[in-house]
Amino acid sequence: MVIENNKYTSGEDFRAALTQTLVCFQENANKYPKLGWLADTGNAEVFPDEDIAWVNNVLNPQMYAAGVRYISFVVHRDVFAGMGVQEYSENTDPNAITVRHFDNKADARAWLTEIMQ
Repeated sequence: MVIENNKYTSGEDFRAALTQTLVCFQENANKYPKLGWLADTGNAEVFPDEDIAWVNNVLNPQMYAAGVRYISFVVHRDVFAGMGVQEYSENTDPNAITVRHFDNKADARAWLTEIMQ
């Protein structure tokens, strides 16, 4: 199972969208042996530090508990916009969730498809 997030948000909207993503994973965890998440941040702006901390400290443990083991990011070419994704990745336990970065959606999807077979 792959979920794609394509719209940039921050603050409460960001957390609400990711919480809905979590709910979807939780509801489908028994149907799929492997869960992956394709996060397209190619059009994102700079993520606030508070949102990144929330994802690492609150959302990640719940995603792991729901069965998510793989996340592929489509990262923004702008170095400042991509810093939040980089910070998130550096603070994600590689023994729990494997994170990879790509510069296009096709490669991100191909990696998830391959690793989840």
